[in-house]
Amino acid sequence: MERNTPPPTSPRSAPNSVCAGRWAPSAPDNSADNSADNSAVEAFNASLKRETLQHAKRWPSARQARLAVFKWITRYNTRRRHSTLDYRSPIDYEQQTIDRVLLAA
Repeated sequence: MERNTPPPTSPRSAPNSVCAGRWAPSAPDNSADNSADNSAVEAFNASLKRETLQHAKRWPSARQARLAVFKWITRYNTRRRHSTLDYRSPIDYEQQTIDRVLLAA
């Protein structure tokens, strides 16, 4: 074991957890008893499937499939309106919050 590498303390820190994919969200070790953690991921995956994967049965290459998912995630994280933000995009919400803080200062 290398000097700076912490010892594995859970199945998530084992070497094969890296193989699970760097895009896969990881939950805390105690998430089995916390359904709220899982429900957020399930909602995200359902939106991804509904808005991106449902209408495309096949892509010409794996690269184009990854690009389609990357574009969707970028849009989801920046421009897509979210109900939890009063149907504003994250960029709009962040800008309004910054403006509010600057006005209060």
